[in-house]
Amino acid sequence: MFDFRPRPGFKPSNRQEDLISKLVGVAWIDPADKQVMRLEGRLAEGFKMAGGLLVNLRPGAAFVMEQTRMVEGVWLPRMAQINLSVKVLLFGAATITRRSNGATTNISPATLVTTNSTHLRPK
Repeated sequence: MFDFRPRPGFKPSNRQEDLISKLVGVAWIDPADKQVMRLEGRLAEGFKMAGGLLVNLRPGAAFVMEQTRMVEGVWLPRMAQINLSVKVLLFGAATITRRSNGATTNISPATLVTTNSTHLRPK
């Protein structure tokens, strides 16, 4: 098991590195295969695109990912979950929770809450 956090003084060179540099969390590594078994992470600080005008991910957005080793030695996704609060295009905000189990795309319905408290369920 390893804890991870942003490296002090790191200067990201692109948007992906900027997002990743704001993550803190824990990774569980299989000692024999040296594969990630479980990864938990969360945003330690907010992440903005276009100065927050386009997208603003709030601090605390979190994810969990688990993999399992098959008999053949292949690692496949077992579970993925994401919880985040986001503001999009200055028009509204949403709280999103999604969970996927296994290698299939069985995703439980996410509940979106807009700024006027209307609840939406995607089909």
